[in-house]
Amino acid sequence: MKRLKLNRWLISAIALGMFVLVFQPEVIQDPVQVATQVHDTDYFMEKVVIHQFNTAGSQINTLAADRMEHSLKQDISILETPLITFARSHSGEWQLSSNEGTLLNTIIKLEKDVKIEELAKNKQIQTKITTNQMTINLDTNIASTDQAVLIESPYYQTQSTGLEIEFDQEIIYLKSDVITKIYQ
Repeated sequence: MKRLKLNRWLISAIALGMFVLVFQPEVIQDPVQVATQVHDTDYFMEKVVIHQFNTAGSQINTLAADRMEHSLKQDISILETPLITFARSHSGEWQLSSNEGTLLNTIIKLEKDVKIEELAKNKQIQTKITTNQMTINLDTNIASTDQAVLIESPYYQTQSTGLEIEFDQEIIYLKSDVITKIYQ
């Protein structure tokens, strides 16, 4: 008889516990807050890759970033470790990278340790350009800076103040204070 009472109490306790669990009000947790660089961030993305195509359907460039935060109010995106790739008409590609950047409409501003590398098809660096800041217009495919620039290749080294690169024509214009060392 004692065993039967014990089983009834045990079954009653389990039933009461299940009743409490089933009819307990749901606790809604607050969404997780994520730290962002833009004050009024509307959305952010991680490991972003954006491809731009011309009217003929050929790929013009690719923008990749570890993280992109966008503010609709300011209409600006903050980029962490952006990488812009322009396909070269003959072979290989140009890669522009930096620690951070901003995207406003079709203008990208790269800042902090900007590197531009001309890569052959086998991904070997043919030319390397370094500077502190670079502005890229994605409509015209032109990159420019007024900062000090260092251009290095296996055959020469050039220093300049200011630079403009036309990626479609594969032309580099040096603005002023140009010093070149040619290796033999």
